[in-house]
Amino acid sequence: MKNAKELKEVRGERVSALDEIVKSADAENRELNADEIQRSDDLIGEIEDLDKQIERAEKVAEALKRTAQPVAFATGSGESNERAKIQKRFSITEGVKGAMQNKLEGLAAEMDAEARKEAIECGIAVRGDFNIPSWLAYGERTAYAVDGGNGNAHAAGSGVQVQQSDIAMSLQSKSVLANAGVTQLSGFAGDVDLPVMPGNAATLSGGNAAASSEAGALTPGTTQFTRKTLKPTRCAAAVDVSKNLMYSVNGNLDDLFGRDLGAAIAAQMDNHILNGVVSDLEGASRIQVGSINEAADPAKGLATDFADIARLEGKYLEGNPDNLRPVFFMTPALLAHLKAQTADAGGFIPAAGNIAGGASTIMGHPAYHTTQLAALTGKLSATFFGDADANDTIASVSPIVMVDASDIVMCSWAGISVSVDPFTENLKGVVRIVADAYFDGKIRRNGSGCILGGLTANTAATAVAD
Repeated sequence: MKNAKELKEVRGERVSALDEIVKSADAENRELNADEIQRSDDLIGEIEDLDKQIERAEKVAEALKRTAQPVAFATGSGESNERAKIQKRFSITEGVKGAMQNKLEGLAAEMDAEARKEAIECGIAVRGDFNIPSWLAYGERTAYAVDGGNGNAHAAGSGVQVQQSDIAMSLQSKSVLANAGVTQLSGFAGDVDLPVMPGNAATLSGGNAAASSEAGALTPGTTQFTRKTLKPTRCAAAVDVSKNLMYSVNGNLDDLFGRDLGAAIAAQMDNHILNGVVSDLEGASRIQVGSINEAADPAKGLATDFADIARLEGKYLEGNPDNLRPVFFMTPALLAHLKAQTADAGGFIPAAGNIAGGASTIMGHPAYHTTQLAALTGKLSATFFGDADANDTIASVSPIVMVDASDIVMCSWAGISVSVDPFTENLKGVVRIVADAYFDGKIRRNGSGCILGGLTANTAATAVAD
């Protein structure tokens, strides 16, 4: 299909040919002959047809341009207003019901087509019957609220502006990582290679920066840049809904779908990324040894206290992080344990619930609790508690992670793909709704984090014979 520019060039050729016929007759001071009249009529017909093709091509180009353009965040912009209207009108329930009947209509069909186009551009093969584009499923973001004012800046203080859809499907409010202010990326196709500087902006290791005279040469240093790769990873969730509820004439299940599917996807995403961060930090020996009173009892690991946390912060700072947003991640049990510490126990009571997202503070830094952190099982106590006696092992400890959240990079590909399965649980009278989302995330520099093995009680290890 020729674009408008190419069609206009063809039209220009036809107009020039017509002009030549008229000028030739005028130069000879005569009327057009039969052949010239026929040729002129043919050219006029072609020009009129080309005018229609040009008008159609310009409309197609404008429609594609509106679809491909990034969202305009400026207050009152036409694109922003149109998407705000869609956010209010869109219903997951109607999309699911349409998918059950293999008949998507109206706004649901439009959003499904847009989501499929977005998935192709991101290199994702969606499998769902009904798809939701990313701007509608997750909200729209721009770094540091630089456009459109502060009214809808992300409440967690991550410096991310959010335009949230009313369908409550967004992971923003449910993901612990998102609330902690990690760096979020989107709009990529395929794998994403993150460049990893050998140091941060303050201190570059390996001689990658040096003072020099005006005419002096700057050596590039010996330490090479590395990379970490993010790959589209499927995070899926399912919810079973009774057929009676699904077929209610006026029922709207958007809140149910949003809370249940959104929370499940967010939990899977947090689990995948957080435990990957712990694994990376452990592999890089970014570990702070916890308390153990070996002189008094070599087979006992003391419960974690604020002296341990203070040493963890010191180890974290030794990694020379950018320290833009230092936070803690830990299990609910460990956070509750630390809240019970008093000044007499070597610490102070952390403030509770004073940060958006329900986080507490420890040592002045936000502390987020999550059940998605896996236990550090099968570790010799020497690894996390400094006791070199191989007899003294602790069956399970929970990691406490201190990290610069801004250096955890989380990437999303495309939107959410919803599959409707009315058959698997048919005999129980329910419809299974499955939602797929594609995420990955890593800590970009291992120096931006550190882990401590946390214990909620003094734990005597099980001794075995030497």
